[in-house]
Amino acid sequence: MATGSLKRLPFDLYGRYRLASEIAEQVGAGTILDVGGGPGVLDGFCAGVATVAADLAVPRTHEPAPDLVVADGTRLPFADDTFDLVVALDTLEHVEPGLRSGVLRDMARVAQGWVLVAGPCATAGVAEADAALLAFVRAKFTETFETVQTLTEHLVLGHPRPEEIEASLLEAGADVVRFPSGRLDRWLPMMLLFHELLALGRDDPVERLQAWYNELFYRDDLRSPAYRQAILARLPGGDGPSPAAVRDGVLPGADEPPLDVAVFEALRTVLVGSFVDEAETHAAQVAELQVRLADAERRVEQLSARAESAEEHVRILLAFRDRVLSHPAVRLRRGLRRPFSG
Repeated sequence: MATGSLKRLPFDLYGRYRLASEIAEQVGAGTILDVGGGPGVLDGFCAGVATVAADLAVPRTHEPAPDLVVADGTRLPFADDTFDLVVALDTLEHVEPGLRSGVLRDMARVAQGWVLVAGPCATAGVAEADAALLAFVRAKFTETFETVQTLTEHLVLGHPRPEEIEASLLEAGADVVRFPSGRLDRWLPMMLLFHELLALGRDDPVERLQAWYNELFYRDDLRSPAYRQAILARLPGGDGPSPAAVRDGVLPGADEPPLDVAVFEALRTVLVGSFVDEAETHAAQVAELQVRLADAERRVEQLSARAESAEEHVRILLAFRDRVLSHPAVRLRRGLRRPFSG
């Protein structure tokens, strides 16, 4: 998938997969397993890296990953130490709470060096944000809409506690760090806006907004308070930099001040520009339709003229017929054909 196409992905999807790809690059991963990554988005971000996706089923609403293995996350069908990096991105919140530690253990088993778990966790404001978004999306779409089902599962199963994720990885002897992903004060407004535009039924305004946001604000979103927690673990025997060094390599530096009010002012500007462009597109379509209408009207005029000419021709023929029938020779011949009477 081309870089430009990736930037047009929904910002929430783009953010977590770009983060995973940057971590993969820093740790030098040549093989990656994406647990719960049936759509295969990571494959597009990691050019030249062998990526495999494992999921419970083939996705219903996406093209499946090129290398997709249908598998239970607690019983991954791979040998020990198979992959340089094993990731689970927005996956654990869809796993029954009693099975989450089993998924983490098996991820650590098949990982040769590194494990990354990132997703919404039971931290302040996350459940409330999911509930608010769910209420909004339900008012816009049907109960079968994918986001409705996804958020409902979040709230029914409950968000995982980051401390429990860390504890499971520490049990495997890993060195663990945690850091934020997806600024919560932006995540909810952007998700509301994304679904508001999605309801228009037109891809271009949605994708254009995502590309703009992803280009400018991806790294600034790696701040607290966050919708998502990222937990990176280096397993015993794993080489390369320390998890803390990898974390510091992806987070914004101390000299990078947060982007606050400017974000929403710029957002307003880009939306106005998007709607102006859309209005211009509609104007061009109207102009094209007007040309087609003018052509159709000319054709109607031509057909009307032809119809009038045909009517005149018929009138002439009828008049000629009447003249022929009224000629004395024709009347005499017709009279001779009549039978005698009397």
